[in-house]
Amino acid sequence: MLFGDADVSLLSDKATKALYWIVTAVLVPMFVAYMSTIITTNREQLKDDLKDVIEKAEINAIVKQANTSYLFGYRITTGHNLYVRADSTRRSDVLATLKLGTVIEVIEDTIKDAKSARKSWIKISLIQEDAAGDTQEIVGWVYRRYTIPVR
Repeated sequence: MLFGDADVSLLSDKATKALYWIVTAVLVPMFVAYMSTIITTNREQLKDDLKDVIEKAEINAIVKQANTSYLFGYRITTGHNLYVRADSTRRSDVLATLKLGTVIEVIEDTIKDAKSARKSWIKISLIQEDAAGDTQEIVGWVYRRYTIPVR
């Protein structure tokens, strides 16, 4: 039963195919676009709220007030000048340096258990703007202990 009391199995093959097409070609892409817009809007608002933070305590206060329900999988940097590295080791090349309060998307988390959480790395992605105003995506690794989850 898809539509309340309606039995979709009673539809003809042509009607079933049409319904399938409507759901997969129209409704699903609309839903994905809608959710993508909400996530992007909330992420950008949070970035804007965090742009002038100078202390970790400010981050916690802002996150508590922000609408972060759609930002599962994002974290915020809590360290000044946090290195984004090419690999999950301290010896790997530095790709970028993040300031306190940067919103990052977690792609992969290497945490194995609660004891190792502070010593693990997370693979992240973020869009960063350079001095000329050009944007680039940076994908790399940061030390998890210098980030907090967006909740």
